[in-house]
Amino acid sequence: GGGGGGGGGGVPAGAILCPGFPSSDFCDCSGDCTSQPTWCSCDAAKAPTCCNTAGVANTNVQSSGSSDGTDPYTHLGEGECRMANSQYPIGFDVHASGSLSWCKDLCLQYKWCLAVEKGKYACALITDTEAFITTGGNTFTDENDQWGATRTFDGQSYTTYCGGSGKAGACRSVTYEFSGGSLNSRSGYHCYVKT
Repeated sequence: GGGGGGGGGGVPAGAILCPGFPSSDFCDCSGDCTSQPTWCSCDAAKAPTCCNTAGVANTNVQSSGSSDGTDPYTHLGEGECRMANSQYPIGFDVHASGSLSWCKDLCLQYKWCLAVEKGKYACALITDTEAFITTGGNTFTDENDQWGATRTFDGQSYTTYCGGSGKAGACRSVTYEFSGGSLNSRSGYHCYVKT
């Protein structure tokens, strides 16, 4: 899409300019669908005539960042993201009603984020012990190893949920293994696993 210099600054034929973006940040309905998903986050850009990402589970998912418009996530279905063993994972919930593409983009910023759980008013970044601590280089302290503790990543506040117990210390006392995840059916929630 946009980006570099360029001529008259107009939006090319066949491209979509989502509301609130400068004319240089248009969605080209192709590579931008994955490389600049925020430019392609409005309904017109998500339509089948452009990126075709409006609530569609992409079954032929390829690697992240591919230029052919594929989604770097697999939609497990309607429900909560759970670990492969059906237990609750480590989750950081941003409690914002942002779009699904916004939620997915947030997860893509962190190599420790393994999946997103999207609810109507929430976006949870899902991880496990190895991804968050070993790969991501993060730690838990007595202060933030609490159910509902606030954690900040890049200026954004998240609520911490480790396991389903609600007990303090649950982030460190259990070794969480996402292992591709599983789905716990629950209305109003959707689980998308990074591929």
